[in-house]
Amino acid sequence: MGRLAHRFFYIIPPPYIFRKAGESRLRYYFRKYLKRRVLPPTGGVKIILQHCDFLNKQGYQAFPVHAGNFTVGYHEHATPHITLKQALKIMREEDIVIIPEMMPYVVSQFKCKTRISLVQQRLGNPPDFQALGYTHILCISDLLLQETTHYSALPKFLVMNGIDLSAFKPDPAIREVNRVIFLNFKNADLANRVVGKLNPEIKNRVNILGLDAVYKQHELIEQFQRTDVFMATAFPEGFSLPPLEAMACGCAVVGCTGGGAGQYMHDNKTALVVPDGDVDQFVKALEAILTDNALKERIREAGIQEAKNYSVDRMERELLVFAEKICAEASSS
Repeated sequence: MGRLAHRFFYIIPPPYIFRKAGESRLRYYFRKYLKRRVLPPTGGVKIILQHCDFLNKQGYQAFPVHAGNFTVGYHEHATPHITLKQALKIMREEDIVIIPEMMPYVVSQFKCKTRISLVQQRLGNPPDFQALGYTHILCISDLLLQETTHYSALPKFLVMNGIDLSAFKPDPAIREVNRVIFLNFKNADLANRVVGKLNPEIKNRVNILGLDAVYKQHELIEQFQRTDVFMATAFPEGFSLPPLEAMACGCAVVGCTGGGAGQYMHDNKTALVVPDGDVDQFVKALEAILTDNALKERIREAGIQEAKNYSVDRMERELLVFAEKICAEASSS
């Protein structure tokens, strides 16, 4: 059977139904009651779908499994999903299930012998994955690989997140000078406090926008390409795709790493980095990059070059190595 001997089942969690930190009541009610069956765009789900598409392209069989009644409306992907009920019906002992760290306790439902926790976020109070029945941990950044080593003795794999550099690329012709953006679904309260403390003279000559989670990938790319400066406000983060995607599209990046983005956000080199949540330092860094064009261009160019180290091609090579090793282990067990 070759690569079809062991099938991959990637579990996708249902939409978060509670109000998030920094989320306005209006945005929460809109998401809960009008968009409740559409999963908002998240880097974690995007990576799962990319994994499934690539594994299927390489001759494996991989399924995105929806653990609830919802659709994925923003991420373009080729692999059709199946329901959790369908997955449980067709799953065999020799198959492989991959479960996001945010829903560790569902592992007991699955009959397969190889059970992997996909760790995409930093865990303040991690569960005992081994006691729950997991056999391996799959990480998406160096930071998470280091952190999981401290709280679990399970074997670990690293498949670094990557972006499609043929799509995420600069377009200087449409870049708008002094256009600044942040993401409303990534600690918008921090961004608003920073903007509120900006020097009025600087604030009056820039266009600062908060983007909602409504863009498909090609639309988000255009938003990044039109932008001069990107405010990274998310923390904590296991990797954080948006600042990297913004860098690749030619934005000068300022803000927090959340830990995970420190892999590519290097202070005063590829970004201006501030301590997570530090409003005053954030204001200082943002004002610096908006008043020093030479600094802004140096950060921009270094960021574009740094983003090239995180291509989707690299991710796919590492994913193929992971798939080959985990299938070999499953065959020998």
